[in-house]
Amino acid sequence: MAIEAAETNDEPLDWRRRLALESRRFNAWWEGYAFDAVAERACLAEDALAERIPSGPPEQEIALSIWGEGRLDPGDPAWTMRHARTLGVSLKARVVIIGAGLGGPVRDLKRGTRWKLSGYSRIADPIKAFDIIPYDAALSRLNRASADGGLSFFELHRDGDPGMMALFAAELVKPGAPFAFVDFTT
Repeated sequence: MAIEAAETNDEPLDWRRRLALESRRFNAWWEGYAFDAVAERACLAEDALAERIPSGPPEQEIALSIWGEGRLDPGDPAWTMRHARTLGVSLKARVVIIGAGLGGPVRDLKRGTRWKLSGYSRIADPIKAFDIIPYDAALSRLNRASADGGLSFFELHRDGDPGMMALFAAELVKPGAPFAFVDFTT
């Protein structure tokens, strides 16, 4: 989606994005790999879309200030990838993320894998750039048994009935598909 937007978007980049694009071009030359301007521009466009996410309730603002961009819970890209590797799914698998926050974990996985990702989160409005939808909207268009694997980040302790959340997760993946739950323990 972002690549098509980058191909049709001839809009000039602001100086920060232009500097980032040229920095990536230099790094490609320096490291000796082919530079794909369209893909890099798409990545920059995706980052720009993520920055336009509307502000939410105060608890989201506080979480963002503590955990960083797009995160409502602990973690960083390396941490997300470490948990993603436990799934052991194929290179181009469909993976569903429960507890996707404001896009942080999905962005990490998009940068580190070739998986087709979709996410669910406790947010008011969908985030189309990362294919993240609120749980309420998910119940009306649930794709049963469509994913090859799944990850849940810090959702079991938030739900009044963790067993129902686990059943919801089980409905999203194919029978026998791996699903990893990352949560606090008591």
